[in-house]
Amino acid sequence: MELDRETAERLEARAKARGVSVARLLAEFAQDERSGSEAGLAPPLKVVRG
Repeated sequence: MELDRETAERLEARAKARGVSVARLLAEFAQDERSGSEAGLAPPLKVVRG
């Protein structure tokens, strides 16, 4: 996965604030998407379905 610097920094900050790794945070996002929930995603992080 390639991310721009701003997105990477936001993910790192969010993961740190939750006390988890970025990998764990992304896994949680994936789980939320599978369950149909986007509650854990805040702008500008959102699921884009294509």
